[in-house]
Amino acid sequence: MLINDIRQSARTRTKELTLQRWLIKGNWSGFFACKGIIELGQSVLRTGSAFHQSALIHLATNSVHFYWSDTDGRESELLQLQCDDCSYVIASEVPLTIDHLAICPSASAIQTRATICRVVLQHLNSFPNCVTWLRAHGRSSLSEVMSSLFPLSVTATPEEVILYLPRCMIGGFTVGESTQASKMLRFHSLTDGHSALDQLRFKCLHFLFTHYQSLKPIRVA
Repeated sequence: MLINDIRQSARTRTKELTLQRWLIKGNWSGFFACKGIIELGQSVLRTGSAFHQSALIHLATNSVHFYWSDTDGRESELLQLQCDDCSYVIASEVPLTIDHLAICPSASAIQTRATICRVVLQHLNSFPNCVTWLRAHGRSSLSEVMSSLFPLSVTATPEEVILYLPRCMIGGFTVGESTQASKMLRFHSLTDGHSALDQLRFKCLHFLFTHYQSLKPIRVA
């Protein structure tokens, strides 16, 4: 007797194998390989715009800090944005990846994280049911806000701890985390809560992608 539809089982297994292949890449492109980013992708495909899809590709593949630079007007070289402050301190290049941005102590990185935090707080402020939570967390840092909304499991591995804030910054929280946040924020229904948090995903994607694009030099046509 078949308990589950064989087609559904096949789709589930395909997703599992795809995630496994992504995880074992072992390079920078597999950094964001996790359930939260897969569910972010599903949300973008379901209701996001073409801009969100483009942003997702660059952010989920951990390549948003790469850019093509014209060297002599005819040839291009693939370069990475650098964190100038940290590069100066350690006298070596430090790529400005999302995970570096999440922990960098430089003034510019702190300001960027503060701006993301404002994006989150302003979005939630548009929902009257969030007022109680906002009173308690309206002056918190980005890491504190994300930890309150989407608490990390006490059984999280060291790799999951490292990934936690970067994935939340780009909207990579899971459906389960969104469900818990919806209840805590007192949305009238889980449907309303998931819809509001999907909108938050898109705002995080939009901000970070736009921010990184603004740091890149304009290519010569």
